[in-house]
Amino acid sequence: MEPLIKFVAKDDDPRDYLRETFRVDQYAVGTDGSSLVFRELRDEDEWSEFNPLPEHKNGIEQAIRRFIGHTLAVKEWREFPTDFDRPHKDKLIERETCDECNGDRIVEWSTCQNDYEADCKGCDGRGSTRVDLVPAEILGKNFNFKLVSRFIDEKNLRINMEELADNDYGRLFFQFGEFGEYKGLILGLRL
Repeated sequence: MEPLIKFVAKDDDPRDYLRETFRVDQYAVGTDGSSLVFRELRDEDEWSEFNPLPEHKNGIEQAIRRFIGHTLAVKEWREFPTDFDRPHKDKLIERETCDECNGDRIVEWSTCQNDYEADCKGCDGRGSTRVDLVPAEILGKNFNFKLVSRFIDEKNLRINMEELADNDYGRLFFQFGEFGEYKGLILGLRL
């Protein structure tokens, strides 16, 4: 269940139906629309743990079925390159000093009777805000490192990169788990 949860949409995503894992056919799925991971349901008891994805959600169910089909069709998997540079996430994020607290991490204010201070809500008490994610290059193609970082530390990780002929995007297929039971993909970026 844990690997699936890594891939669901955040709580503030307007697509509430992607914020939790769900069932499509015989698969448990986690996706945020940019990346997807799935695994086959093991037994009938597991079926009740996952609600089916509502069918009326703008064709997303058909897209997920199509992506699962593409992933299952991958025949040749390669070990994830061990020499891939895995910089710490913060080094891939350009940061900017928070305008609300000027990097102090707290905000202060006064009333006639009292002085107050609290963690800055603009930066969640970090003193800086994220500006942009720098994409990480894998096998000559660019993918958002934030998406890649969700699975690069999984055991028995194998990948397959597919270049799409009609544009500059690519798809990175991956599988991991004790028996390769988790499979998925992330969509490439045009830079």
